Amino acid sequence: MSRLWQLSWVIIAILGLALGIGCGGSGSGESPTPRAIAVVTDYDGNALWQVDTRTHEVLSQTPVGTSPISTAIDLAGKRIYTANWTDGTVSVIDMTTNTVSRTIAVGANPHDVILGPGGARLYVANFTDKTVSVIDTTTWTVIATVPVAGNPSSIAIHPSNDYACVVTQSASTLSILNLATNTITATYTMSNAPIDLVFKPDGSRAYMSEFAGDVVAVLGTTTYSVIATVPVGDEPFGLAMNPSGLRVYVTNSSGGTLSVIDTTTDTVAATIPCGASPSSAAVNESGTTVYAVCQSDNNVHSIDTATNTITDTFTNIGTRPRDIAVYTVIR
Repeated sequence: MSRLWQLSWVIIAILGLALGIGCGGSGSGESPTPRAIAVVTDYDGNALWQVDTRTHEVLSQTPVGTSPISTAIDLAGKRIYTANWTDGTVSVIDMTTNTVSRTIAVGANPHDVILGPGGARLYVANFTDKTVSVIDTTTWTVIATVPVAGNPSSIAIHPSNDYACVVTQSASTLSILNLATNTITATYTMSNAPIDLVFKPDGSRAYMSEFAGDVVAVLGTTTYSVIATVPVGDEPFGLAMNPSGLRVYVTNSSGGTLSVIDTTTDTVAATIPCGASPSSAAVNESGTTVYAVCQSDNNVHSIDTATNTITDTFTNIGTRPRDIAVYTVIR
């Protein structure tokens, strides 16, 4: 459920310096190269981890609120956000110091957090309250609380930046949230307790995991009607879209697998065993690696997107890693 705001390599290089991981390699005269940094929420450990995916070096462990379940990155603002399930808050982490700069109260049991266009707004899906909190990232206040049809599990912003889709698990609905007015303009009936949703980069289609149906629904984005269903593993949960738009990665939480959907045919191209209770996935900027979190194993797997094989595993990432996002630095 995680999301990444894009920006120039110059700012990314500055962030690398701010993290203390440099821009000139290890001093051996090597040319600096892009490195993917994994940002992982530790649900039981109440912390946010940052890990160099190449060296496995733990760059920071930041205490946050209770039960961080979702994360979002604002590289331009040099901030990371966590939605904290148990205490109903959002933690704001300053990436220059890797400390919490403020804590914002939202609704009961926030399940997802996503950054809006330009970083000016933050949207939080409050599962138990059946609302979406809209946070102004200049004043750090909740400027709107928007009721939705059921328990919202995820929010995804359409590539047009005009609206967001709010997926509700309990009511099996998809609601359209107008980002200019902070109002719901339409609600569509879905099926099988949907959990997560991602868009193709051109915005023409959306892919939605149906937890109770063991499928991913393919939706047209004009009327949000189902145009195909793709059988995947047991209890599909988190989704990640490759930047190319050609692949969707599905964590099957009870199946212990990652399904790879070919979006040109809307069929499963590969099924990758990846350990106990995979909950979230994220793809690096170049689209060459997908990272999958297995919360019961406390592991994060690196998977080569060309071969669909696990090439590396980071072990002992917290006590229950739950969500992952990835950004790039020059190191």
